[in-house]
Amino acid sequence: MANYKPGLAADRLYDSFWHYFCDEAIEKCKAGQLSSTLLAAGLETYLKLWQPFMPFVTQAIWQELGKAVENGEQFLAGCDWPSV
Repeated sequence: MANYKPGLAADRLYDSFWHYFCDEAIEKCKAGQLSSTLLAAGLETYLKLWQPFMPFVTQAIWQELGKAVENGEQFLAGCDWPSV
């Protein structure tokens, strides 16, 4: 995103989300190798990263998960960007 290549950023985010989070992290959580707290934190981070690309979908998921109440931040767009 910093280099103004949103298409490349979306492709890399999609690959990371699908191949790491959906394929590996969820399966590790099912097997007991990853805590559900860590999995939830990963989902929160991915929601923040996906927000510029699909704001309405990520906001709906954010509210459905109760993160708006939990974090005191009504809108996902107002949250801090995840640090590297």
